[in-house]
Amino acid sequence: MFFLALLPGFQGTGTAWWELVLMMALLRLGVSIPKDVAVVVQSNRGLGPVFTRPITRFEADGTAVGATVADFVLSILMKGRAPKVPVLTSEYVIGGTFPY
Repeated sequence: MFFLALLPGFQGTGTAWWELVLMMALLRLGVSIPKDVAVVVQSNRGLGPVFTRPITRFEADGTAVGATVADFVLSILMKGRAPKVPVLTSEYVIGGTFPY
């Protein structure tokens, strides 16, 4: 098995759709998920893609993340300095695309 890291630094749509297309292409080529390639994605909570099996993913509340980032940026703009960096959390959701 190997782990696939595509386009380091690239952030998808937050709904893991490009990962879904990649997995469909790999399956069509005869690649086994997760035996040959393990897949873990980031997704906004409640917007995970539909796939033949649940996708292992980190889910975040997109609304809460957006509000936290907006507060952070507004603080910089209004006070002229960055506040303490906020901690943004995600939930790990076990699916069938990552064997651990």
